[in-house]
Amino acid sequence: PDVARAADWLVADLQSLGFAAKAHATPGHPMVVGQGGDGGPHLLFYGHYDVQPVDPVHLWHRDPFDPAVEQTPRGPVIRARGASDDKGQLMTFLEALRAFR
Repeated sequence: PDVARAADWLVADLQSLGFAAKAHATPGHPMVVGQGGDGGPHLLFYGHYDVQPVDPVHLWHRDPFDPAVEQTPRGPVIRARGASDDKGQLMTFLEALRAFR
C-alpha cells in the first residue's frame, strides 16, 4: 500500500508540472508514466520511487524511516531507509523539470 501511495504522489507531482501522468498496474508495483510537450526531441527518464523493505529491522540502530544526520570519517551523511536509494536522484529530476517549466 505504501508503494501505491508513493506512485499516486508521483503522478500528482508530475501532473502539477503540466505532464499527463498515470500509474499503470504491473504484476508487481505500479509503474508511473508521464508525458508532455509537443513534438521535438524525446527524453526517457527511468528511476524508481520505491524503497526496498527494511528487514531485518533488528540490524538498524534506530527507526529506519526517521532520518538523521550522522558524522562519519568523510563528513556528515543522512541515514534513513531510502535516503540514497534513488530518492535524491528522483527529486533532482523532478525539481529540474519544475525549474524548466
